[in-house]
Amino acid sequence: MIHSDGIPLHKSKNCNAWPILGAVLELPPYSRTCADNTLLLSLWIGKQNLIHDILRRPRSFSNVEKWKVSEVQLFILYIGSPVLAEFLPEERIGDFALYNVILRLLHDYWDNDKKLGDSISNLLKIYSKNLSKNVISNVYPPKLLTISTHAYLYLSFQCKKFGRLN
Repeated sequence: MIHSDGIPLHKSKNCNAWPILGAVLELPPYSRTCADNTLLLSLWIGKQNLIHDILRRPRSFSNVEKWKVSEVQLFILYIGSPVLAEFLPEERIGDFALYNVILRLLHDYWDNDKKLGDSISNLLKIYSKNLSKNVISNVYPPKLLTISTHAYLYLSFQCKKFGRLN
């Protein structure tokens, strides 16, 4: 499990320093957060603040059909990976994590850089190919492979034309 502390260690006009911490999931839940069992994986230094306040708390999964766009976006971009990691097999959470990385790059880090655009296009091709392969092998239902899935291949081009995803 990887997480960041709730407050920056150092704060100035130019940059913040945030610890990136890790915990071993094989430990019992009460032992994971103990200081002796917490690992310092990295120190993030940058001008951009990490996401630390979420304005909408999503409704329960039993009401997922009634979720608003902001709740779906919150789930996909920020809380879906850690929540689903507890329940999905490793291959499925890998598919979701790849989807999450692509959307985060297009949403938060898009700067119209050709190398970044090409890299995202390659990730989108890998994601679509993997999704198609899993539909063919009956891992995912065929209704998951829709025209919008095909449209993902053009997201990087659309961001070049219109700017980052909002």
